[in-house]
Amino acid sequence: MNELDIRWTKFTFYKFVTDSNGKTYVMDTRTISNKLLEFGNLSSSVSVDMIEIDPNNTAFEQKATMTKEFVGLTGAVQVFSTLTFRMITDFFATNPLYQQLFMKFFLFACSLFISFLLAKFYFYVYDKQAKENLPEQSKRYRATFKVHSQRRFSGYLFVAIIGALFLVFLNVNDGTEGALLVMNSLLSLVFFIVCLGMCPVDLYYSKQVFILESIKEI
Repeated sequence: MNELDIRWTKFTFYKFVTDSNGKTYVMDTRTISNKLLEFGNLSSSVSVDMIEIDPNNTAFEQKATMTKEFVGLTGAVQVFSTLTFRMITDFFATNPLYQQLFMKFFLFACSLFISFLLAKFYFYVYDKQAKENLPEQSKRYRATFKVHSQRRFSGYLFVAIIGALFLVFLNVNDGTEGALLVMNSLLSLVFFIVCLGMCPVDLYYSKQVFILESIKEI
């Protein structure tokens, strides 16, 4: 049976893969066919795309760390939250309660949307950097795994925390709204990055949640 060695790379959503036949690949975890596995969406199998690279290519072999791109994104989120906090203070001081609630709904939704856009931008930056290290004429493969697991619901932990922050945000009016927006923006940024691009294929494979069925050229 073909066995895989799956390791981290310096690019957030890429994994370095070596099979027992000596072939090496770069796996793009954004291409996982079931992104909702941690939200109870159990499927019998999943697939993920890979690109074959030279075994001597070491451009990807570095564990991901806190990068300047991620630090820049979190800084942008905090700037947005600070500006909206000033808007909140002025708005709430001069408007009735029903308008305040509308404004809170709007600002919280904006914080989620901006975090989503920043996550997509984060993917774009990393994708561009990663592709610079890939050969132009690369063979593409699709790894298919059988899913051996019960339904998983850990993804709802993020949703529950964001929901709790939203309820608290609606019910406070003591100047802490800005801090809550910062917390929500940062948490939702991590949520979107993890859910949209960081499926832990290596963890699932090592725990035999994913069992390799085939690797086929596409």
